[in-house]
Parts: sequence; structure tokens; C-alpha cells
Amino acid sequence: MDTKWTLQNEIDRVLEVLKSSSPSSKEYRQAAENLVTLIETKEKSKVSADTMVLAATNILGILLVLNFENLGVITSKAFGLIRRS
Repeated sequence: MDTKWTLQNEIDRVLEVLKSSSPSSKEYRQAAENLVTLIETKEKSKVSADTMVLAATNILGILLVLNFENLGVITSKAFGLIRRS
């Protein structure tokens, strides 16, 4: 199998199983449960904008501290002040 596995490919495969099964069958119920789980997983795997802003701000702060310390003006303990989340 040369195709790359993705979450969307698995969702599509489960949808095909649902199309070919009777809604009253055990296989249909199981596929429907799997579909719900896959969709929830797909939604949870997205990174929120707030998280991206926080990460970018932390990286920028680290770069500023490194640049400041690179100038040789003073050695600081500024890394202890960087917020962890």
C-alpha cells in the first residue's frame, strides 16, 4: 500500500463502510462509533490561535534574552522569568 495514512483517509474509509452496511447491523453501529472517535480526534489535533501566539511570544522572548546576553553587557537569570504553560 503506497498511499500515505491520514486521519481523513480513515474517516473516508469508515464512511464507505457505513454506506455499504445496513443501519440496523452491528457493523454499522461499530463503524458509526469509530467515525465519532475519528472526528473528535481530528478536532482535538488542531492547534488554537492562542497557543500559537503564546509559543511565538515565548520564542521571541528567548531570542531577545539571547541577543542581550550575546552583547556581553550583563549575564542575567532572565530564563527563569520566562513563563511556562
